[in-house]
Amino acid sequence: MARATVYSTALCPYCFLTKRLLERRGISFDEHRMRRSERARLAPLGGGLTYPQIVFGARVVDGWSELRELDRRGELEQLANAG
Repeated sequence: MARATVYSTALCPYCFLTKRLLERRGISFDEHRMRRSERARLAPLGGGLTYPQIVFGARVVDGWSELRELDRRGELEQLANAG
C-alpha cells in the first residue's frame, strides 16, 4: 500500500477530517504541518493552494472534498494500493 503525504495546517477542520478518513481506511501517511502563509510551497505539487493537499506518489488529491469523493466511489483504496 502506498504511503500518503498530507500537507496540513494546525487548525484546519478539513485537515483533521482527511487524517481521520485515512486512518479509518488503514492508509499510512506522513504529515507535513505548515503555516497558512507557506501555501506557495504547495504550488510545485501541482494541486491547489488550499489545505489539505494529499499526495499519493505522483497523484495529488486537491483537498478534503476530492478525497471524500474518491472514497465514496471506491477509488481511494485503489489509489492507495497503486503505489
